[in-house]
Amino acid sequence: MTAITAWRITQQKHAQQAFNGDGARLFAGRWNSRGIPVAYTASSQSLAKLELLVHLENEQILRDAYVLFQLTFPEEQIRVLDGDLPDDWTISPPPLSTRAIGDDWIKSQQSLVLEVPSVVTPGETNYLINPAYPSAVELLTLHDPVPLTFDPRLLK
Repeated sequence: MTAITAWRITQQKHAQQAFNGDGARLFAGRWNSRGIPVAYTASSQSLAKLELLVHLENEQILRDAYVLFQLTFPEEQIRVLDGDLPDDWTISPPPLSTRAIGDDWIKSQQSLVLEVPSVVTPGETNYLINPAYPSAVELLTLHDPVPLTFDPRLLK
């Protein structure tokens, strides 16, 4: 069984709830509608940073304390989103078409993880975690979060 590594950045004050999906449930995301909990993760630390940076203002990055989580999960628990993506999948704000894909996946309970392409960095991968998936707690291995700082040159 191969373990896949993923990364998630969250504000330090929300670290205890980093994988319950509440942030996405409250505010929606590219791959979920409001009311549907999901935890967004990235396939690399750098992608996790970029995915966060596109959503925040420079002042927030400098003001708030952030932590980085490393997690692993079995490769067998991944459903890869393949096939044709909707034509509008990269637009901002995220379209209903992509939200419907993620919502259907969550409701189907097909897998713990859905692998989706990154809009921010084409060719790279994000992993959606279904916090309500049976055995999610046993299948995810979370490492202790570590403090994260941002190089100020990223914030021009």
